[in-house]
Amino acid sequence: MPTKAEHERQVFAEFAAAASLPLELVSSRQPPEPDLLCSIGGESLYFELGRLLDEGMQRLRLSMLRAAPTGVSGGGLEIRLPERAVLEKKLAKIYRVGGTPVELLLYFDNEKYLSSDVPTCGDAEWAWHAQHVMVPALQRAPGRFRRVWVFDRHRLKVLWQSEGAV
Repeated sequence: MPTKAEHERQVFAEFAAAASLPLELVSSRQPPEPDLLCSIGGESLYFELGRLLDEGMQRLRLSMLRAAPTGVSGGGLEIRLPERAVLEKKLAKIYRVGGTPVELLLYFDNEKYLSSDVPTCGDAEWAWHAQHVMVPALQRAPGRFRRVWVFDRHRLKVLWQSEGAV
């Protein structure tokens, strides 16, 4: 099983290829720095990564498997939009970057059935969804990230990226 750092570098390599980024170098970092320091097209920049996973949905999925074939009630379970929850968590963090730009990569993982999630909406709706779910949070914390990306690791596809500095 890969370490967290190995997993993040693998996810990032897949993302960089899907986004056609000219990745030259990537190294794992320790807090308070963001997760990865990269060289892309001759520019140094940090990337903070966030796995998009609704923990409430994961608990429901586990309960369903344990109770099969009888079924499970979702009573009292809070199911949230993982992209908003993870984004707000990342916006609240303080990073030490020494003036180097930071970008945020949020991703839907495909590692295992029980630890993965699928995008909240279809490809055609992502721009609208991000505008209403993610951009308001970004506007409350301007300048935290130069750009925010959403990546679907299931299909190796960039679903959305913010326009310029946010």
